[in-house]
Amino acid sequence: MVDPQTSRFWQASLQSGLIDAQGLAACWGAIPEEKRDAREHLDRRLARQAVQLRLLTLWQAQQLLAGRSSGFRVDRYLMLDLIGHGGMGRVYLARDTRLNRLVALKILAPERMNNPRAIARFQREARVGAQLQHENLVRIYDFGESQGRYFLVMEFIEGKTIGAQIAAEGRLAPAVAARLTRQIALGLDHAHRKGLIHRDVNPYNVMVTNDGVAKLADLGLAIDMAEEGRVTREGATVGTFDYVAPEQARHSHSADIRSDIYSLGCSIYHMIAGQVPFPSPSLPEKLFSHQALEPTPLVELAPEVPAGLAEIVAKMMRKLPTDRYESPQQVVQALEPFLDDSTTIPAFDATSAPAGPPSVRTDSAVPPSESQVQAAAATSVSGQLAPSEEFPVVVDLGPEPSLAGSVSRAKPWFSGSLALGALGALGKTPSTTSLATPAPTPTPDPNLSEPPPPYSWRDDRRVVLGAPAAALVLVAAILGIAIFWRGTPTTPSVHPRSTAGAGSDSGGTAIGSKSQPVGVADGKESPIVVIDQDGEEAPATDLFQAMQAALGNRGTVVLRNREPLMLQAGDKAITIKSTGTLRLQAARGIAPVLKIDMKGQKPFLSTGPSVNLLVEGLTFEVFDSGPTPGKAAPPVVLALGRARFDHCALRTNAAGRLADSRAIVSEGGSLTVDGSWFEGFAAAIEIRAMAGSKNTVRQTMIVPGRPPAEAAQSGRAGWGVRVQFLGGGAAKAKRELGLEHCTFAGEGFLGLAGFSAQSPLSLVVNDCAVQADALVRWEPSKPDVLFDASAVRWSGEGNQFDVAGKSWIVPPPGAAPTVADLDGWMKLAPERDPVRTAILFPLEPRTAAGGPTPQAYAVAPTGARRPGADPAEVGPRP
Repeated sequence: MVDPQTSRFWQASLQSGLIDAQGLAACWGAIPEEKRDAREHLDRRLARQAVQLRLLTLWQAQQLLAGRSSGFRVDRYLMLDLIGHGGMGRVYLARDTRLNRLVALKILAPERMNNPRAIARFQREARVGAQLQHENLVRIYDFGESQGRYFLVMEFIEGKTIGAQIAAEGRLAPAVAARLTRQIALGLDHAHRKGLIHRDVNPYNVMVTNDGVAKLADLGLAIDMAEEGRVTREGATVGTFDYVAPEQARHSHSADIRSDIYSLGCSIYHMIAGQVPFPSPSLPEKLFSHQALEPTPLVELAPEVPAGLAEIVAKMMRKLPTDRYESPQQVVQALEPFLDDSTTIPAFDATSAPAGPPSVRTDSAVPPSESQVQAAAATSVSGQLAPSEEFPVVVDLGPEPSLAGSVSRAKPWFSGSLALGALGALGKTPSTTSLATPAPTPTPDPNLSEPPPPYSWRDDRRVVLGAPAAALVLVAAILGIAIFWRGTPTTPSVHPRSTAGAGSDSGGTAIGSKSQPVGVADGKESPIVVIDQDGEEAPATDLFQAMQAALGNRGTVVLRNREPLMLQAGDKAITIKSTGTLRLQAARGIAPVLKIDMKGQKPFLSTGPSVNLLVEGLTFEVFDSGPTPGKAAPPVVLALGRARFDHCALRTNAAGRLADSRAIVSEGGSLTVDGSWFEGFAAAIEIRAMAGSKNTVRQTMIVPGRPPAEAAQSGRAGWGVRVQFLGGGAAKAKRELGLEHCTFAGEGFLGLAGFSAQSPLSLVVNDCAVQADALVRWEPSKPDVLFDASAVRWSGEGNQFDVAGKSWIVPPPGAAPTVADLDGWMKLAPERDPVRTAILFPLEPRTAAGGPTPQAYAVAPTGARRPGADPAEVGPRP
């Protein structure tokens, strides 16, 4: 029989003081007798039981398993979880053992302990915060030093930052954004009356409680207008560049309360538009844009925004301070008319995953995700946190390999960014001002990684530049724009995750199984780079590696290749199961092409339910070098979370098994496709809709591919969008699909499967042009059930349907045709102002390879209506 007292976990637990011998004995007693003999699994089993018995949090158990047995207490505060980190330090969820309340404990990073300026700023944050007591400001409770560590104790907010909410759910409704902005302005007004200027207002500095109360945080850069001393060095620029006022960017001490109003204007712009005012990935371009350019009008990005509210935002963002509102109180008053009392601010659930599906699918065998399980464990601490009602207390510390194989030595408390390994692999050296140098350790066990924070305290997004550097940045911005207009040299093709001989008809050049070194290829810039949230670039030769690094750092994968990149699905398929937002986009002025060999049975790209996928400006050209007889082709992209495709193109030659292919499959999440082109797929888009999923396809063309050389083709092939009922989701929530200004040519327009009057689909189709053999293929939830208007709640306006088949609805097998013309269709589905003329596509011009172009499927306007997509708005735009 193994003696549990000899295990490393037992000894580390006693040394830490987190569990006593009696508690450890209870953990040992909870392990089944047949599992007590495996010494190599003992530590993990004891840890698992300690969490399930609520003697430890999951984070504490992970630290003990990693060999950390001290440092859990700072003064009278007991650390429970890591909830955020940045260049200034880390923020922990902690319990005040004297007052028995939860707090947020911010600890200054070790490398800043000997930096007088950093200490002064830390002390300043405490002193400034102590002056403020307002509902819309995060309160400061305490400040001190313990065993050489400076710490700051703040109010713990159960919620999310607005920035995290936008990343997870997309843009906010204008009324919600106005209400949140008004609350922030109230907090700024309170600070202004105390003589303070925040200087770093942005959505990542605003927490929203589960009750919908906005609280402005992080006073580390705030200044007291009556104070003579300066913490920020003379001539420096501080702030977050996506939101910094022009005068503040030029000189930080020229900022006043109107600078905070400018930053608040940029923040509400981000809330409503879903993007920052100047989304350039380059810091010099951001700085130049704030100084000299105007952002895209808000009404173009969010047509539903009231004109008066858009004018308020524009005034807050005027270049000259004298043209803005003079005080936050004026902003409060200006926003009053746009606060819709019927619109409640949604609860920003601290434990919710950032993407669409619910935490537990009660009607399926799909288990909760790892992030949900970890969040549940982090909120189920004995005597510290109430048990979660939303998540089951199910803790999986992973498979049970030998502990010695994954952790062999103690690690320092501050071991750098969670994504340090990914950045290092990309050749990007972390700044010594933001990360401590980690001690060399073996490759960590992924099951021991720290859990995602219950809310994302803002990573340190500030940039501090000296005055000479700021001037150089402005010059660089101007030069950069001039060089961009003149064009850049063609870069060689680097083929991430490619293999030699992956198809001679691809048009790309495979580089074989050996990847080129990270960095610049042949003296030219890499075609794949990761740009982090501060605009710093790291080159990559592997697309999967680049995606992981970007996801961990809230960055963007930018493709610059002017020659096609050759990639492969199958064994080289990319699967992303982390938590966060994955952004893939084309570099400005370039229309990158990815040639994908779909050999095998795996999608080229799969994303998990906690991943938000954003793809912009890319072209996917799909072929199959080794079709598998009797096997259908997998989709090109499978998204289990939220996904958005903007101005993309997806093409296939429609030969072999790809004739049954699908471009995008969205399962359980919500999908948005805007300004995109689909060519040659059997079903361009497939949506497996859970309750609560909202899907939108607008300004998009779905057309047949060019006939393959080896086979004749009728000229019409494929279906446009297939929507299938999927159980689960939010109780009583709708399954929704909107189609707006879309053009379709092919066999059929919509496939509808599994819906019923009890579980209907809400379908809105406006200004679409459809030329097909059938409008709808009906696949009922029960056999012999005819198309039912209560199962598909259709609303249409301004559509042009040119249906050539005998029946507009493809009925179930054996059933007779039911609808033969538009009038018959309108008896089942409401249609307003339909266009009754036939559609004549010009079918010219063609590409150099003979394929169609968006102009080839332009629809002639009919009266005041112009159904279909605008060709100028479809596909990648270099």
